[in-house]
Amino acid sequence: MSWLLTLALVAGAAQVDAPQDIVTRMWAQYATRLVRQDVDGLADLFADNGRLMEPNVDDLVGRSMIRERLKVAAEQRMRATDLRVVPREVASFNGLIVDQGDYIQTLAPQGDPRRAVDYYGRYIAIWAEQPDSTWKIARLMLSPKRQPAPR
Repeated sequence: MSWLLTLALVAGAAQVDAPQDIVTRMWAQYATRLVRQDVDGLADLFADNGRLMEPNVDDLVGRSMIRERLKVAAEQRMRATDLRVVPREVASFNGLIVDQGDYIQTLAPQGDPRRAVDYYGRYIAIWAEQPDSTWKIARLMLSPKRQPAPR
């Protein structure tokens, strides 16, 4: 009977999260920290040498530069009130996860949530497994899309 318990423990310890589950969990953390304006927590989701690529601006390379950009964004009159990320394709190999999908970010003027507006976009993210087995964003490229026509 003890061998059965040992086998169950070993099998449970060897279980690894699927890449889709990892990115879903990480995007949920990203969204929560974005809405809470947790600049340090949000920046911590990026690798030390992470790269943030947004349209019409130079790439931000390194966690400290990304943190500064996030800080400026958090101080704006329009604030993120929601972020929904929908991974469409997720593939992993050699400690990396490549993740491509769509996002909808809801922004509203501070103190006036009734004037919220949804912004649509697509993204490509590369997540890198860290030595401590956590996952961090190594590269994130954001690309806005046209808003869908009203129904």
